[in-house]
Amino acid sequence: MSYNRPPLLIGLSIIFWGWSVNLLPLGILIAISLELSLIISLRFEGGDETFDKISSLVSIITIGFIASILISDLFDERFIIVFLKWMPITMLPVILGQYYSDRGRFPLDALFYTLRKRKQNIQSKYIDLTYVYFAIVIAASCAANQRSIWFYAAVAALINYALYSKRSMRYNITHWLILILISVSMGIPSRWV
Repeated sequence: MSYNRPPLLIGLSIIFWGWSVNLLPLGILIAISLELSLIISLRFEGGDETFDKISSLVSIITIGFIASILISDLFDERFIIVFLKWMPITMLPVILGQYYSDRGRFPLDALFYTLRKRKQNIQSKYIDLTYVYFAIVIAASCAANQRSIWFYAAVAALINYALYSKRSMRYNITHWLILILISVSMGIPSRWV
């Protein structure tokens, strides 16, 4: 199975998330487990029932996490921030299921309970959730509200590394780099200049 993701993209973003939310050891462990899927050939046979169970597990984890936030004292304006910070953990079974399945993708109908009911006569459509998970991890990292030039530079570097693998080959790399430099420099707050 050939993978379409840039090597170390998810691993580096998870380590960055762990650093920004003060869970670096956990981030390193998760990064290793995700990046090992590029090296080892251990795969499980991904039937529809397996992916449905993974998706249901994520739903149970998410509901349990929301319930624990409601029970604790964190239910105020910070609720969404706390929830967002932990989304890489709650969504981890989905991305692990994708990376360690023999298909290398996740069925779309497994993600939505309403689509599961209608799939008797329909062939499942498999999608790659790598960039969705990457966006979740970057958003969770930003929820930590680190306000430094180094944080901005790291986010910009990770996003541009992800974009580099998807850039059009019709244009010279110099043009792409100039556009990236312009867009990154436009995002720098004036207090850092």
